[in-house]
Amino acid sequence: MNRERFNDLPWDELIRVDEIPWEEMNDFYDRLPDDPDLWKPLLETYRHFRDTYFGEDAKENYDGLYALAILAKGFHRLPPETQKEAAEALVEELVKADELEDDFLLDLVHAACGSLGPAVLPAVMTRLEKGFDPDRAGMDLLALTEQAAKSQDPFLRRRVEDYCTRIARDTLVDRYDPETTTDALGTLIRLGAIDPQDPALFFERLGSEPLPEKDRDVLKNGIGFAEDIISEQNTDVPVDQWVKEFRQEFYDLYHDTSEEDETDYDDEVDPQLDRANQLANEFEESPAAGQLSPEAREHVGFAAGVLLEYAWNHIGIPAEDLDRPALEELLLDIFPRKISAEPEFFRCLPEIVAAFLHWLKEKGILKKDPEPLAAAVIRWRDRIFTASQNPANWGPAKGLFMDAQDQGVDVSNQEEFDRYIAERNLQLLAPQTPYNDEEFLEPVQPIVNAGPKIGRNEPCPCGSGKKYKKCCGKNL
Repeated sequence: MNRERFNDLPWDELIRVDEIPWEEMNDFYDRLPDDPDLWKPLLETYRHFRDTYFGEDAKENYDGLYALAILAKGFHRLPPETQKEAAEALVEELVKADELEDDFLLDLVHAACGSLGPAVLPAVMTRLEKGFDPDRAGMDLLALTEQAAKSQDPFLRRRVEDYCTRIARDTLVDRYDPETTTDALGTLIRLGAIDPQDPALFFERLGSEPLPEKDRDVLKNGIGFAEDIISEQNTDVPVDQWVKEFRQEFYDLYHDTSEEDETDYDDEVDPQLDRANQLANEFEESPAAGQLSPEAREHVGFAAGVLLEYAWNHIGIPAEDLDRPALEELLLDIFPRKISAEPEFFRCLPEIVAAFLHWLKEKGILKKDPEPLAAAVIRWRDRIFTASQNPANWGPAKGLFMDAQDQGVDVSNQEEFDRYIAERNLQLLAPQTPYNDEEFLEPVQPIVNAGPKIGRNEPCPCGSGKKYKKCCGKNL
């Protein structure tokens, strides 16, 4: 790697394994505007990491992750021509990761490409227009087309719109799998090319002849599914956030967090999460928790722990800084959307949180006066419960698990759950009227992983109180 011009930068600090070297990463970030060629050795650092990060002789190392994050965060500081070159190189790395069949690297490079915003689209579209190939990062490239909704370039927007329209039309002929169709339709919805409530105008664009009713039904089902998914997607994940998430993923990979090993390495990685667990355990054993109703005591440890964990992971707020806006977002939005627990949990949640706030103040942790905060939480009791039971508020993962449980599926049985997802995918895009012999097309081959992705370190949607990777996701 050609680092000679940049030997004054702290490259050795990027290999640290004890913590993320934020300060040193900023040294690289600040250098990029003055010396844009720095992007090349940064990318070479990632490539070396890609080729050596895992194997018998591999040593724990995160420099490729940090180098990619620096490049993604500093991308918009590069000159336009350099941006173009860097974007093309990152798109090729996305294809390479898919060829290697490495999900960790694929997700990592996809996150980096997404951080480039609409500037990544010319490289993405050039790749896609050569021919859609699911085995050469086609799915991830298609997902990146959603960035077109942020572009101010009408020609680029139209280019993306035309391509996704063709994918939707080809669905009726080639029977692309549900995930492919969903990504294309989702981009068209974001661009305003499809009105989910009245897609008739879009149907007219698909051909000179009116679409058969069965084809309309296929697309209507796909549009409905795409609308549900994109309503829950966050397409603007900050670089600093995904760096933490992937650092944790790689840590788990290096340390082989297995079913027999109950050590929560990810909590050791982030002191705030370790502290959240400690405080929740202390509160669960405290006299304050003992004064709660018997029903609330059943859920007190999980409720307190996930409150602090979600406050940190989703809002970036530690226990000290909990305030009314944070509690409102957590209890009325994030909890109902993400946590799949029995109704009794949500009935008891306000009582537990109110007591926990007072306890945090008594311990000298909470800065705010707990009295008005606790009073507000109690007033939200009915709203919390109603939101948690309304399917319209559920995220895709929770909705999937709740539907599966309603159908009697044992979500802890991976084979049974995979079979349910496959059948559900077929139903989503299946024609409403059967084909006759002349119209018969080979049925869709379902992709088992096409269900909504659940974070490995999030509470399991089955409601057990364990993390997903320790419960229903441990055999994935």
